[in-house]
Amino acid sequence: MRLRNRLLAAALCSGLALSASAEDKGLEDRSSVEHQADAFMDKLHDGRVLAAYDSMQDVLGVESEGFEEQAESARDFFGQVRERVGEPIAYDRVRTSSIKNHFYRLDYLQKFEDAALSWEFTFYRPENKWLLVGVSYSTELNHLYEND
Repeated sequence: MRLRNRLLAAALCSGLALSASAEDKGLEDRSSVEHQADAFMDKLHDGRVLAAYDSMQDVLGVESEGFEEQAESARDFFGQVRERVGEPIAYDRVRTSSIKNHFYRLDYLQKFEDAALSWEFTFYRPENKWLLVGVSYSTELNHLYEND
């Protein structure tokens, strides 16, 4: 079974324009991006799904309306996950990747006792600051495997 909720990471390719106030938003460097994504995962781990999404508003590079809808869907989904498999036990940032200094993606594994989810954050740097253009989660983990 594959569950996916995706806010398209390639905002420019999908036809979504960056929000008008994007130039006032963003993060200065990759270290700040990593800190922001880790803080999101901390809130998620504590069961504060809407607070996790809300914490990204100041770095959001796409229209907030769709992002807020995604937050509501995530809250509903995680209510169901917690009913079925319990509380999360840990998370781990398992990979980062980039397209030079233009896009930066962070992949996380969120662990439960009997299941796991993958989380993907995509940031875009149109000029000098990193903007969040995508957050997705999935029960599909194949993309996280690495060759030994």
